[in-house]
This record gives sequence, structure tokens and C-alpha cells, in this order.
Amino acid sequence: MKLRYRIAAFIIRTVWKLFFGFRIEGIENIPPKGRLIVAANHRSNYDPPLIGAAAAIRRELFYFAKLGLFTPSKWFAWLIRSFNAYPVDTRKFDLPALRKTGHLLERELGLLYFPEGTRNRTPLDFLPAKPGLGYIAKRYKAPILPTLIIGTNIPLWRLALRRGKVKVIFGQLIDTELLNQFPDNKQGYITISQLVMDRIKEIYIRETQRQ
Repeated sequence: MKLRYRIAAFIIRTVWKLFFGFRIEGIENIPPKGRLIVAANHRSNYDPPLIGAAAAIRRELFYFAKLGLFTPSKWFAWLIRSFNAYPVDTRKFDLPALRKTGHLLERELGLLYFPEGTRNRTPLDFLPAKPGLGYIAKRYKAPILPTLIIGTNIPLWRLALRRGKVKVIFGQLIDTELLNQFPDNKQGYITISQLVMDRIKEIYIRETQRQ
């Protein structure tokens, strides 16, 4: 793990824990090495750094970032690239981004992926899964770790007053043996992606029942 990544992750975890009550569960479910896709729901721009900072207790992750984040400021583009973000054009099938993703997984690295395909700005808790996750997992034989993040869509002042909580929960790994049971076609990819979203929803239900 790069030193700057480790330091930044520690700072993020510390600041969010002190000021906003940030909590992490299921760290033991993260494989410390080998190719991996951490698949999470997506409600806020805070999600990637918080999930990455949480996972960094065990390992480093790489991130898709929408192409528009790399264009307004060269300094900001340099910054997010320094912390493992790489651009993807969400308006079309982005072959260079897919090749980059495959290269990372073939190097036995970890990737953060959002199965919903975009940030959820709706009143719904979750959006339907897109087939991209299933395709990547099947093509590159990468286990998937369903991950729930909650609270990042709550205003920071409410979190600071503890009128809400922000938490990352890493679920149980979906290994390649299970993924191999699904056909290598579009329907199979959709089924895999939806399976992951269903696992994330199960974590969410358990979490809400604990409250």
C-alpha cells in the first residue's frame, strides 16, 4: 500500500470518527490479497473516500471516477489520480476504462465498484443493478464483496449532532465458485449484479432491525 494512501485513509477515518461518529464493521471479511471487487451502494460523493479509507485497514482499492471530475481542474485531476481514481465515460461503453479495470484485477488488486451504475438521488434506498459488475466479475474471475454504506446522504451538521449515523459494513464474500454457476451472457451478468444488490439489501435490513 502506498504511504500517501495509508496516511490519507487514516486521516479520513479519524476525522469522520471524531466529528461524525463514523463506524466500520466486517473488516475481517476483506481478503488481504488477490483480485477483488468491493461492490457497494452509492448515495453520496463521500462514498468512495469513506469506503476506501475503511478498506485500507486491510488493503488498497482503485476507483472508477466519472470523466467530468478530471476536466475542471488539472490539480484536482492529479489529486484523485494520486489516490487511485481513473476516469470512465458513463455516457457510453468505455473500452479504455474496461481495459484499465482488467489490468488492475489481473495484477491481483482490489477495485471499488457501484452496481447501481450511478449515484442514487432518488427517495428509494437502492436502484436496480446494472450488468457491468457481473460482466467484469465473470470476465476477470474476481470475487465480489457486497458492501453497505449508510448515512452519507445525511447533512453533515446532523451527523455532527449525532442525529444520524454513517457506517460502512463489509458483508460476506461471493467467491468465484458461486459466480461460475451463472451463464456467461447478459442475463447471467444481470443476475450476478442483482444478487450482489440483494446481499447489500440484506445487510441493510439487518442493520435497520438493530436500531
